Amino acid sequence: MIQLSNKCTESQVRQMWKTCFDDTDEFIDLYFSEKYKNENTLVYMQGNEVVASLQMLPYQFTFYGDEIPIAYISGACTLPTFRGKGLMSKLLIEAFSLMQKGNIPLSVLIPAEKWLYDYYSRYGYEKVFDEDSIEIPLKKLLVEAKDDVGTAYSLFDQRYQQQDFCIQKTKSDFITIVKDAEIDNFPPKTNLSGMARIIDVSVLLSYFAQKNPNKSFTINIKDSLLEYNNNIYQIENGNVSISHNETNSFSCTINEVCKLILGYRLNDFPPKISANFESQKPIMNLMLE
Repeated sequence: MIQLSNKCTESQVRQMWKTCFDDTDEFIDLYFSEKYKNENTLVYMQGNEVVASLQMLPYQFTFYGDEIPIAYISGACTLPTFRGKGLMSKLLIEAFSLMQKGNIPLSVLIPAEKWLYDYYSRYGYEKVFDEDSIEIPLKKLLVEAKDDVGTAYSLFDQRYQQQDFCIQKTKSDFITIVKDAEIDNFPPKTNLSGMARIIDVSVLLSYFAQKNPNKSFTINIKDSLLEYNNNIYQIENGNVSISHNETNSFSCTINEVCKLILGYRLNDFPPKISANFESQKPIMNLMLE
């Protein structure tokens, strides 16, 4: 049975995190005091035991200059003796349903291991965030702010609020990030490799159309998991409508359209398709992993 976590299951979720991930008690204490919320946590119950769980952490993502809500999948894990039974698949599908009902059009995550990129791609996630070697100067910001975290956050926010297609951090997020960095004496931090999944195509395309009123095209989208996304969408004059005419449309999987809308590696597509979108560099960093 799948349900949201509660006060009775929270301790089991925490213990499962400790079992499944190689994190210190200090980090786990920080995560569960600062980021964890039962209302954002799905658990799979076997009787009275939590055997799998994931969290849907809320963030904002700048999209053509505006901020839109997204959900970051965190702490997705299954107890070793219950793996290979499809429990995480069921949790992800339920998470997608909750996101769609909550008007969250996009989900992101960071695969913990390389093989998980292929795993999550089967659920519509596509790699759209690249790792780089440019260090994020957390310690330097604190020095400039004379160790005043509020001032350091203002400096940080000034830098990243100007970055389009970037996952934004609140002041509370930033304080937690600093506490995490202090645990390991401020290790180097850079932009991270990660994936995104469109939860509601019509909503995200509407945002896109509003910001690109001169774009005009028809796209036929195939989503093997979320049936409501399977439509022919016509984008014209800043609006999106459902069409029943495939003439002059081009077809894309849910994975492909994620890359297109987020402007990631448009050269991977034929020019007649990529010309309808704008090249971008999506940014994800400083996520508690």
